Amino acid sequence: MKTNNLWIYCLMLILISISISKIADCSENNSQAQAVSVQKENTFPLFNWFSNGKSIGKWWLKRSRDYQSPDKILYHVELKYTFNDTTGNEKVTKHKLKSSLTLRKDLVTNYLSYSQKKKDMDYRGSLIKNEKENLENTVFVEILSFMDLLFTYQWQADDKKYYLNRYIYSVGPYFTLLNNKLIIFKIGGFFGHDNIRIYE
Repeated sequence: MKTNNLWIYCLMLILISISISKIADCSENNSQAQAVSVQKENTFPLFNWFSNGKSIGKWWLKRSRDYQSPDKILYHVELKYTFNDTTGNEKVTKHKLKSSLTLRKDLVTNYLSYSQKKKDMDYRGSLIKNEKENLENTVFVEILSFMDLLFTYQWQADDKKYYLNRYIYSVGPYFTLLNNKLIIFKIGGFFGHDNIRIYE
């Protein structure tokens, strides 16, 4: 993934959030007007597929067995961007982005995240740049009430470590040993492999 694609990615997340929110709202309105909704449901069948799960709270922080799961695809979008510009003996500009999209249907959860850190420093006329990107997609499958199976794909680029492309693949079980309102304790063991291409 190139840095130039960053804003395209952010825009896609925002559009997904807006689109799905409209879908969820339409779904709730349809339940109040069934006679009119019959025609809409036939024309736009996707309207009843998604829900933000507002009625069950922060479901993305819970296991699906901890609440009554609706017969829909749950979604949650997060997007955070910070910018910092300082001047003095040196001029430093920093950009930091974190974004994620979580989808869940019954016992299967897909978590997609992208983050970027970019730093430009002008030190006595010399421009020093550093950029770090991370794209990760993880699939959780709840096998048992206390165990998940995880499949993860991760891509990294890091100027500081001279990573042009780093690909990481991992799979393994994830155990929930303690789960209550105050504390959640989990432990896992994973088998992974990575492939690194560095700057030459």
